[in-house]
Amino acid sequence: MLTFKKYLEEKKRGLWDNIHAKRKRGEKPAKPGDPNYPDKENWEKLTKEEKDPNEYDKEGDMAKGQLKTLVRNASDLMKMMGDDDNLPEWVQSKITKAEDYISSVRDYLQSEKEKMNEEKKDPRLVRAGVESFNKPKRTPSHPTKSHIVVAKTDGQVKTIRFGEQGAETAGDPKKGESERMKKKRKSFKARHRKNIAKGPISAAYWADKVKW
Repeated sequence: MLTFKKYLEEKKRGLWDNIHAKRKRGEKPAKPGDPNYPDKENWEKLTKEEKDPNEYDKEGDMAKGQLKTLVRNASDLMKMMGDDDNLPEWVQSKITKAEDYISSVRDYLQSEKEKMNEEKKDPRLVRAGVESFNKPKRTPSHPTKSHIVVAKTDGQVKTIRFGEQGAETAGDPKKGESERMKKKRKSFKARHRKNIAKGPISAAYWADKVKW
C-alpha cells in the first residue's frame, strides 16, 4: 500500500523513478485518456529534462546503441545459464532491476506513441485547430468567443468555445493589480462557482482557468 510518506518521496524524485515505483507496486502506467494521465502541458514539464534539445543531442541513436549492447549481453547470459543453475543473490537482483527499468522505458514510450496516434487521428482536434486535448487556443477572428478547447476527461470529449471576445479580464493574480480587477475576478468566480466545479467539460471552468 502506498503511504503518504512514500507518495511525497516519489513526488520529489524524477519521472523515471516514479514509473519504476509504480511498477514495483504492481501498478500499470497511466495511458492517454486515463483520469490520472497528465495533460500535455504538465507532461512537458515532467519530461522537460529528458527532452531538452539544448542539453542532449541524438539521444535516440545513443539509446539504440546501448540497447544493442544490452541485447548482445542478454543473449550471452542466456547461453551461459542453465535452467537449474543457482545464481548469487546480487546477480538475480541486477537482472530483476534491468528488466524492470527496460520495461518502464518501454511502457513510457509506448504510452507516448499511443497518445500521439490518438491525437493525430481525432478529427475534432483538426476541426478546432488545436494541438491536443485540454490545450486552449485563442480565436481572435471568432465573432463572439475568445478561445476554443477540445476538452477531454473521464472518457468524455467536448469542443468548447469560451470567453467573451474583447472583454477585459483579470487573468492570474498580479503584484500591484488594481482593486477593480481583484473585485472582477472575485465576482466572476462567485457567479460561476457551480459551473466551474463541473470541471473540464464546462465553459466556465476554462474561462476561470485561462482568463481569470
